[in-house]
Amino acid sequence: MQHPASKDQIAYWDAVASAHDCTLQPPLELFTNYLPKDAKILDFGCGYGRSLAGLSALGFTDLTGFDPSPAMLERGRREHPGLDLRPLASKELPVPDACADAVLLVGVLTAVAEDDDQRGLVAAIFRVLRPGGLLLLCDFPLQNDARNRERYERFAAKCGRYGVFEVTGGGLARHHDPAWLAELTGGFKRLETLPLSAVTLTGKPAEAVCLILRKPA
Repeated sequence: MQHPASKDQIAYWDAVASAHDCTLQPPLELFTNYLPKDAKILDFGCGYGRSLAGLSALGFTDLTGFDPSPAMLERGRREHPGLDLRPLASKELPVPDACADAVLLVGVLTAVAEDDDQRGLVAAIFRVLRPGGLLLLCDFPLQNDARNRERYERFAAKCGRYGVFEVTGGGLARHHDPAWLAELTGGFKRLETLPLSAVTLTGKPAEAVCLILRKPA
């Protein structure tokens, strides 16, 4: 199990970059209830910039995205040439402490299999958010259908935990126990919890969740 900046995971996302369209559609319009249009918003694991493009369309102006996949960034620069998209070369987020009003983490934890790597990522986000800053986290909880339960069981011994599995092409994915997400984000105040409908990389329907969280002031 590897951090999304590992060579294997980068190779996977590079390979699917041209064909993969993000299926998670976070309710970005909710940011207008919490933030001024000049708020500094960072998107870690931005892919080809879909969420940032959505925020730009809503009138937000200070937007920066980071992603470890060169192919995803190349696609994003082609499709959204006005966005500021930057490489993410390590686990350290290359921005100062308490510099951001909000951070997006959309479909990123599903690519981070290890508990410690997820903890490190959330801690890094906590560091870069100003007091009172927001985290919008969208990802996949454990699914209850027979297909997913079977593959959770099948890969549990190999991958080290229930909910982690291999996907076609060699990448790893993780679906999350809601109790783990609550523990992982325990340093934040939860403002909203919204169920979402999505589809997987292979076009299968899936349930997702969006959390809007605030760093304590």
